[in-house]
Order: sequence, then C-alpha cells, then structure tokens
Amino acid sequence: MVRAFWGITLAVMAAILLYMGAGQISALQQFIVVTAIPVSLVLLPSLWTGPKAAYAMAREQGLVRQASLAKAEP
Repeated sequence: MVRAFWGITLAVMAAILLYMGAGQISALQQFIVVTAIPVSLVLLPSLWTGPKAAYAMAREQGLVRQASLAKAEP
C-alpha cells in the first residue's frame, strides 16, 4: 500500500511538471535527481549486506564449504 502511494504520488508530481510546459523539462529532471538521492541512501546498505546474506544462504544449503575455525598448525 505504501509503495502504491509513493508511486502514484511521484507519477502525479511528474505529470504536473510536464503539464506546466515544455520549459519544465529541466524541473522534471531536477525532481528525478532529488527523489533519487534518498532512494540511493536507502539502498546503499544492501550493497554491503547482500553478498554476506547470499554467502550465508549458500553455506546453509551446502553449496559452499564452511571455513574451519581452527588454525592449521605448522
């Protein structure tokens, strides 16, 4: 429901900016950049946790051998 709200809200804002005239294309471009910055900040942690989660899932499924905690003796 929240996704639908934000999707509709952003679509309405873009439509309003386009309706205002041909000179408002730059305003639409600025709007896209301004709305993309918070989204990128929200997605940034997934770049760090995503590979860790994938590796943990692979270990659980037996696709990757679990590392030994004991040190090898010389």
